[in-house]
Amino acid sequence: MKNEIDLRLCFWEIEGLPPEAITEMLGVAPTKVMRQGEPRGPKGTRVWPYNGWVWEASADKSVSFEDQCTAVLDLLEAHRDAVKSFCHRCTPELSCALWVYVDNGESTPSVHLNTRYHALASEFNLRFDLDLYCMPDGEAQA
Repeated sequence: MKNEIDLRLCFWEIEGLPPEAITEMLGVAPTKVMRQGEPRGPKGTRVWPYNGWVWEASADKSVSFEDQCTAVLDLLEAHRDAVKSFCHRCTPELSCALWVYVDNGESTPSVHLNTRYHALASEFNLRFDLDLYCMPDGEAQA
């Protein structure tokens, strides 16, 4: 298995703004929308406690962290005024999941947050979340 990088721009705990408004302001379709009170899983026993909007930087998980991060930062910069208008009413987050497969001949993917990221993170109060999954080679993610 090849190492995988999944980078997403997320807006959590959105207050006073429907997720569709974020879609309209940013001009991109979200990968996922969560609505407060809707079932969180297939069993329906847990519900979302808040609204959320998630956009995947790339459907191709082999694209480098740097390239995916650039896509997110380009989107934020292109819609700076719109993001500023609502980012104080939610929790903006850059969420990264890395699946690193042991003994697959690849090095661990690089995750480097440059000064461009730091400037925008400061401007939008953008959090960063990194989840690292070390997997035996050949075991696909669930």
